[in-house]
Amino acid sequence: MLSQDERDWTPPNLTVLLGGHFNITGPPHLPTSYPSLSLGEVVVKWFEAVQTGLPMCILGALFGPIRLRTQSLQVLFSELIPWAIQNGRRAPCVLNIYYEQRWEQPLTALREELGISPPPKHIQGLA
Repeated sequence: MLSQDERDWTPPNLTVLLGGHFNITGPPHLPTSYPSLSLGEVVVKWFEAVQTGLPMCILGALFGPIRLRTQSLQVLFSELIPWAIQNGRRAPCVLNIYYEQRWEQPLTALREELGISPPPKHIQGLA
């Protein structure tokens, strides 16, 4: 039987592994400026699908809109998906960027360097 101290112990490598989840899923939200809300997540999935071709991104892009409202779907298909596809093709892979070395860099400068145009619409309230 394990003591309380043994049950509460988290191996250092596990902490790094679990902390790495953001390092893989969070970066596309930064240069695209889309939040982790329903509509924002779908836009980022389209961006990621174009960049990586990964099945999870493609499926998220295709099936993510199922729960969105009509108004959000109209904006998604008319403005946001075309923006995500265009910028996903043009930008280098955003998963390869060492963001920790760029904390002081303004977001506009980062976007310019990556070839990512500003998002077409502020999506707050649409999700």
